[in-house]
Amino acid sequence: MVNDDSPTRERILMAAVEIIDGQGEAALRLMDVARRAGITLSLITHYFGTRDNLVAEAHTVRFKGLTSADAKRLTGLVRSATTKDEFRAALSALTADVLDRKRASIRLARVSAIGAAYGRPELLTELGDTMSELNDTLTGVITTMQEAGFLRTDIAPRAVATFISAYSLGAVVADLDTRPADREEIARVIGHFADAILAA
Repeated sequence: MVNDDSPTRERILMAAVEIIDGQGEAALRLMDVARRAGITLSLITHYFGTRDNLVAEAHTVRFKGLTSADAKRLTGLVRSATTKDEFRAALSALTADVLDRKRASIRLARVSAIGAAYGRPELLTELGDTMSELNDTLTGVITTMQEAGFLRTDIAPRAVATFISAYSLGAVVADLDTRPADREEIARVIGHFADAILAA
């Protein structure tokens, strides 16, 4: 197995991600990945060794891509807000976006990646590292918010980061619920949480 950043390796990985996203892990066949990536089957073995290694790395890429977008958005929110009211309005807009039904497939993909880690210790470690990196980023954002005077300083930044990660991923529960709560009501509940941690 070769770990480098070659364009061929990236094409293989993206082809695997597309297949998993479109048809699920069970549908991933190495021949289909090779065809989609425009490479020979032996190159998959050269770069990844086994199908399982390729699948595990594809799940990691899927999970990273889906989580980093929210972290970047929150970072941008902190940089753009100049007043507490602007911050609160931007936070409400971000919450509405996170809960949007259009993001249901993204949430399900994240849960799928986590589920794929069952029985795969290496993948579980990779996803754990990715989640830790995300929470590190969010913790930094929360700390910056506290320093800017937007959030209370008596609350641990890592705990807030964990809560944000949890409600972002946990919205999959509403996606699967056949009698879900109204999204605006869910946003209102999250808003009450936000109000509780905003600086006075």
